[in-house]
Amino acid sequence: QQATGINNTSAKKEHRKDPLTVQTGNKVVYTIRVYNEGEVAGWATQITDHLPSGLKFVPAAESTINSTYGWTVSEDGKTVTTYFLLLDN
Repeated sequence: QQATGINNTSAKKEHRKDPLTVQTGNKVVYTIRVYNEGEVAGWATQITDHLPSGLKFVPAAESTINSTYGWTVSEDGKTVTTYFLLLDN
């Protein structure tokens, strides 16, 4: 966990990564939750995740989940981002 001062406006928390084995062609769906456990009101405006080797992003046109939550993928196909929570969600 990383914080940047007493009036922190940015925090980063990383969790352990325990890889699971899946078969080629399987669809992997996972959930990202955002909580404010601090004493100062705050909100997330951008969520970014990095896809592990071997996984590829399913475009929003082919995925109801990715379309609903506004997920987009970087040109290299390894970083996915959403601004869904910025829209008062």
